[in-house]
Amino acid sequence: MKNSKIVLLILISLFILSGISCEKEIVPGTLEVFVKADGLRKGNVKVNLYRSEAGRTQDSLFLSEITPSSNFETVGAKFSNLSSQVYYMQVNFSDGLNIFEGSGQIYVPVNVTTTFEIACTKEPTGNLQVFVRKDLPSGVYMGGITVYLYATEAERDSSENHLQASNTSDINPSGSGAVFSYLPFARYYLRSNFISGSKDYEGKADLLVPINTTTSYHLVCTPK
Repeated sequence: MKNSKIVLLILISLFILSGISCEKEIVPGTLEVFVKADGLRKGNVKVNLYRSEAGRTQDSLFLSEITPSSNFETVGAKFSNLSSQVYYMQVNFSDGLNIFEGSGQIYVPVNVTTTFEIACTKEPTGNLQVFVRKDLPSGVYMGGITVYLYATEAERDSSENHLQASNTSDINPSGSGAVFSYLPFARYYLRSNFISGSKDYEGKADLLVPINTTTSYHLVCTPK
């Protein structure tokens, strides 16, 4: 009788150990994100990942990864070691001509790789053409002059970190100004300077650039 009890205890122990060994190991989730714009998947695009919608709104970044420069049609930006929850994504990039933006959210479970494709759309933009005039708003148009475009007044006044630079036409300065294309709606800050007749001229200005149109602006430069 005693032996049968021992055998029974051994069998119960083996059953418990067998159940434990069969439990599936929990592996953190993986998220693979593809970025698509103009009908094509894109490489070298940074994908920002957030833990909540509020975090995305406040740009409280959790992780960021970049889609590969090659094989991006089949390989996306990969986020590993993710806990099981809903994640929120944001993408903003430029192809040199247009600015694209996109967002998305998806639940990522453990033990699998979840894939998601962010479809990006073109951000509405406007164009700006700047003519440089000497001394007065009705003064001589100046050709071959560089105009610098800044995002903030502080950067303009310190002459640092300009967004773009463009020149007025040497041949037809009254008809072809310095052109800045595909600008998102914002206030921009301008600066230009040149030397004429041994005098150092400079002009500064700021203006809003609306979308879906080309804004013309006459920047007046006067002796410093």
